[in-house]
Amino acid sequence: MRIDLLYGSTYTTIDNDYITQLEQEASSFIGESFYVGSTVCRSFTLSIDRNALASLPDDGVIIYDDNNVKYADLVIDSIDDSDDKIYTFNLTDRMIRLNADDSSWYTSGDTVLTLIQSICTTFGIIAPSSIAQYGSTPISWFDNWTAREFVSWVAELLGGYAYISANNTLTFASYSSTLADTIAVSECDSFKLGEQITIDRVVYDSPSKTVVYPTTYTGTGCTLYLNTDNQLFTDSTDLGLSIDSQVQYIYNQINGFSFYNISVGKCPIDESVRAGQCIGFTLDGTTYNTIAQINWNYNTMWLGGYQLDIASPTQQETQIVNPLTKVSNAITQKIDREIGEITSVITDIQDDYDELANRVTTNETSIIQNANAIELKASESYVDSAVGEVEQRVTTLETSVVIDSSGLTLTQGTEGSYVQITDNGMQIFVDGQEQAYATAEGFKASTFITGDWHIQSANSGKSLNFFRRS
Repeated sequence: MRIDLLYGSTYTTIDNDYITQLEQEASSFIGESFYVGSTVCRSFTLSIDRNALASLPDDGVIIYDDNNVKYADLVIDSIDDSDDKIYTFNLTDRMIRLNADDSSWYTSGDTVLTLIQSICTTFGIIAPSSIAQYGSTPISWFDNWTAREFVSWVAELLGGYAYISANNTLTFASYSSTLADTIAVSECDSFKLGEQITIDRVVYDSPSKTVVYPTTYTGTGCTLYLNTDNQLFTDSTDLGLSIDSQVQYIYNQINGFSFYNISVGKCPIDESVRAGQCIGFTLDGTTYNTIAQINWNYNTMWLGGYQLDIASPTQQETQIVNPLTKVSNAITQKIDREIGEITSVITDIQDDYDELANRVTTNETSIIQNANAIELKASESYVDSAVGEVEQRVTTLETSVVIDSSGLTLTQGTEGSYVQITDNGMQIFVDGQEQAYATAEGFKASTFITGDWHIQSANSGKSLNFFRRS
C-alpha cells in the first residue's frame, strides 16, 4: 500500500510507518430498499502522524495497492486536527462534488452523453466515451438539477448504478449475477444467511401514469419500484421515447437478478471488489450471492466482512401503504402532482418517534393508501408562509400523536381540532366538528376560515384546496 498527498502539482509519498489508520466505506444503497439509479461514492478515513507532515496537503490523495496500481483517486472532504498527535483526513472520490449547486454543465439541446461529458469536465472526472442507451437523446428541459441527480437518473434508465473507478472515470454498471469473488464460509468468522430477493417485475407509478412490466404477471419474485421524480422518464413523440418502453428496457436489464441478505464476520478480502458487485459464499456445495457493500480497515492488508440487509420490495411497498407504525421527530414530505405541489414540514413532534427517519430516504415521498388517492395542492409561496407561522407558534402548541389499530390521529391544543388518517381516508375536525373529508365514500369540505386559512372542495369534487388570505 502506498499513499501520495498532493502539494501544488506534485504528489509526495507518505512513509507507511506514519499512517495510523486507513478505513474505507462504500454502499450502493441508502436506506433499506433495493433500487436502481444509485451513485456510489467511496469514502476513506486516513490518519497520519503529524511528524510526517511539514504542512497540510492540497486537495488530492492517491492510494496505490500492493502492486503499485492506482487503487483510489480521492479529494479531501475535511480534516480533523483535534488530536495534537495526528491529522485525520476524510476522503472521498469525486462523486461527492456532483452534489454542488453548479449548473454550468448544462446546455439546452445537448444530448445525454454530451451532458454527462460536460459534467465530468466541470468536476474533474474522466468521462465515458459512450452510453449503452439514450446517449443521443437531446435534453431541452432543465429545472436546476444537480449533476449527481442527472447521473442518477441516467443510471436508473440504464437499469443499474454509477460509480467512479480507481482511475477517476465515471462508469455506468449493471447489476450482474457474475461473481467478483467467491469465499468459502469455512474461512469466515461468522455467517448469517437471510432472505433471498429475486426481481421479476418493474413498476412506474406516478399520479399521471402507471406502467407495470410484464403486463401479465405470474411470477413469485419481488417488484422493483422506479423513481417517479426522475425527470428523464418521458412520453415524447418527437424524441421517440415512451415511459412504457423505458420501463420495459429497465425490466430487461434487471429481470431475474437475485441475491441474498447476508451478514459475514471477518473473511478473506479481495481488494478489487467494489460496492455493487456480486460476491458469493459457498456452503455445502451451494453458492449464496450477495451485493458487496464495503466497510474495511487496512493493517498490512484489507480486513473486514460483508453485510447486506435489504427489505424486499414487497415489504417496502407494505411500509408505504401502511405508514402508521412509526413517527419521526422531523418529517419533510413532498408530494408532486401535475395539478399543483404542496410541501409540508412538521418539526419537533416527539423524540420518541424518531425511528421513521430510517424509513424516509429522500425528501420526496409518495404516499399510497389502498386504492384511495388523496390529492393535496397549494401555492408554494403560501406554504412557505405557513411554515414560518408554524415555526413561530410551535413552542405554544400542545401536540398529541396517537397511533392505534384505527390509524393515526394528530390533535393540536385542547380545543378538539385534529386530523385523522385511517385506511378509509382522511378527516379534518375543527372544534369537534367534521369540516372536511376525503374517504372512500367521497370528498367534502365545509367552507370555513380559521385564522387566515380557508378550505373548500375543488370544482372537480375530487380534491381539497387550502388557501391563505393575502
